[in-house]
Amino acid sequence: MTPALERGVRGVPNGTVKWFSSEKRWGVITQDVEGEPDVIVNSSAIQGCGCMRGLSTDDRVIFDVTMDPYGVRADNVRRTGACRGSF
Repeated sequence: MTPALERGVRGVPNGTVKWFSSEKRWGVITQDVEGEPDVIVNSSAIQGCGCMRGLSTDDRVIFDVTMDPYGVRADNVRRTGACRGSF
């Protein structure tokens, strides 16, 4: 198990949105921990206020890291800044 996956019990991973496609409803988050893999995020994993239906490049987020048959993914994604309106 990688340190990021172990952190799920002890702490919450942080990262930056590398890119996100509202049209395709998924994107990629780069983890803050050097050497950890980028994680895939689906729009269904995004939590928050009603205006948060997507993410933007360079958004700062916190999330849970889980494994699925396709690799590492982000769940319970929360933007660390304020909502910026509807998407």
